[in-house]
Amino acid sequence: MRKGGIRGSALAWILIAATGTTPAWADLYSVELAYKKADYKSAFLQFKELAELGQPTAQFGLAVLYARGEGTEQSLTYAHAWASLAQAGGEKDAAALIAQVEPQLTPASLRISADIQAQFGRDKFDARLMPHLLKGTEFADRDPVRPSTPFIPAYPADAQRRGVQGEVYVEFIVPPDGHPRLPRILYAIPNGHFEDAVRESVLRSTYLPARINGRPVTTTVSTFYNFKIKNVNIHDYGDLATRVRETEAKAEAGDVSAQMLLGMMIAVRIAGHSPSRTRTASSATNTSAMYS
Repeated sequence: MRKGGIRGSALAWILIAATGTTPAWADLYSVELAYKKADYKSAFLQFKELAELGQPTAQFGLAVLYARGEGTEQSLTYAHAWASLAQAGGEKDAAALIAQVEPQLTPASLRISADIQAQFGRDKFDARLMPHLLKGTEFADRDPVRPSTPFIPAYPADAQRRGVQGEVYVEFIVPPDGHPRLPRILYAIPNGHFEDAVRESVLRSTYLPARINGRPVTTTVSTFYNFKIKNVNIHDYGDLATRVRETEAKAEAGDVSAQMLLGMMIAVRIAGHSPSRTRTASSATNTSAMYS
């Protein structure tokens, strides 16, 4: 279809609104920079990765790129599908894009859109990514992945000099050889300070691999990293307490992204009371260090 069927100025405003009003954690921040630099191919690939993981803002941004044909071939069908997924996830601005493209789609295109929505809907997302909690004798034939020689990262010099504390949630693969691969930052609060240190820590650590019937198997592991400085508390952070309150208010109002972020904040706070605890049911670990 022709690009003229979509009003460029309106959709440009929609994309800026989508990225500009979102909490600036690492991945959405980088995709916003790519878009502002007109690096549409990079923005498309990053939006697509996050969208397929169920992130509503990224789903909406991907819909806009499909609608405008930026970084990919224009497809109003895909734009409709991803905008619909974003709307289901609580992205309010998606309704305007749906209303704009839906009248231009044929019944066959709407069916394709529905198939895409079914493939990446919340139920499929939960089934694919949520841990399967084993019960009773289901544990008998397997051993969970366990840290062997963890590498504690150095506190990033710039963050330490500025008194910045934070948390990072990372996911990675532990194959049968016990050497982690493919670290992927899921959340970094605040962004831009601790991600490189966490990636280095993951790649330089070793693990005892998970086993089923004595045979080592590949496992996906998720870990919290807490970066704390002695004698620094929340009152030294100016607007941090305000940000927490604003996130909580948005979450209570139904904002899905805020609900996810608030959940991560709460989880990190709870995990911080037990730095060395390993939660084997979900293959998640926690790493915490106190720095002078």
